[in-house]
Amino acid sequence: AGTVRFDRRFRGEQLLSAAIRSLDMQAAPVAILMHTEPRSLLRRQENGGEAAAIADELRAARFEVREWRPADGELPIAEGDGPAVFLPIPPLSRRGIEPDEAERALLAATRELIEGGRPVLLSIGPSVLPLLGGADPWADLAAELGISMDTSRTLLELPPGDAGRPPQATHLAAEGDVGHPLGAALDDQAVLLFYPVPLTIDDDASATPVLALGASDTRWLEEDWRRLREIDRVPEAKRDEGPRPVVAAVERARPDGGVQRALVVAANGWLLSNLADRTVPLGGERVAFANPGNRELARSGVAWLAGLDDWVAGSGPGREVARLSGVTPAARAAWTAGLLAGLPLVPLLLGGAIWWRRERGR
Repeated sequence: AGTVRFDRRFRGEQLLSAAIRSLDMQAAPVAILMHTEPRSLLRRQENGGEAAAIADELRAARFEVREWRPADGELPIAEGDGPAVFLPIPPLSRRGIEPDEAERALLAATRELIEGGRPVLLSIGPSVLPLLGGADPWADLAAELGISMDTSRTLLELPPGDAGRPPQATHLAAEGDVGHPLGAALDDQAVLLFYPVPLTIDDDASATPVLALGASDTRWLEEDWRRLREIDRVPEAKRDEGPRPVVAAVERARPDGGVQRALVVAANGWLLSNLADRTVPLGGERVAFANPGNRELARSGVAWLAGLDDWVAGSGPGREVARLSGVTPAARAAWTAGLLAGLPLVPLLLGGAIWWRRERGR
């Protein structure tokens, strides 16, 4: 189909570490994908519009992966299962403006899970409902967790190169809060987000921004995002230089006295295979993930939601990033010049010093 499949041989370290962890595991954690799609999201599609890549990533980390359409039946959890984490996925495409019966069932099931204190990973993208004077029910769910989502607007960025092209709606988030275990796992990794929306943490919420878009002078907030027109400059009145949080981690008291964990991602579709499976060539028939953070966000995010903090660490895909960060072009040029000049110069100086001492000793 003209697509690239990731070579499993590059994931040996990840698979071995997951196998070792599973030796002390009573029951495997369960990740449940909740959706309204008529087809399975766990089966590969030619266009990559499913979550098979993320499901494969979770299985490699020793999670069980199941899917559930709330409109079709009961929750797929049995007695003896490990901790369950729920990933509701808003409809990837809509035929109408208002939610249909399947989406209403998904919304009701997600609300029940949130009110019951269950761990939930919410992914919320832009909606046309606020543009028409209505309320976005997915943003209302995030508000129950203390996260305000403005789904009437989205972040756009001026494309690189020549002006006069449509703005780009894809953004790479890589600034993680190293004080949070999930933020530390995501720091310096590329998480590709499509049409991210503004995310704000309420003042009284028990939440932490764990991942953010870096500062940019070519980014702005756009409310007319349904048709992207050619543009040659950033609208000054809408400029949003950032940094801009895009993932928030919530920890709040549960009704039974425990602690509920939840994650809110300010974009939908980031866990689809056509984003998570993108690769770049390294030469010699070797490839690496272009957006390793998408897989890391799913794997470490589900582990953190399940209360398995010691599972939140750099995985195989997470190692496909630069080992050093914050190296400026000037520093890189100075190191390059120093090495090119220093490597041949040091032996010459050392040899000259030895020769000079021998000559003085005669």
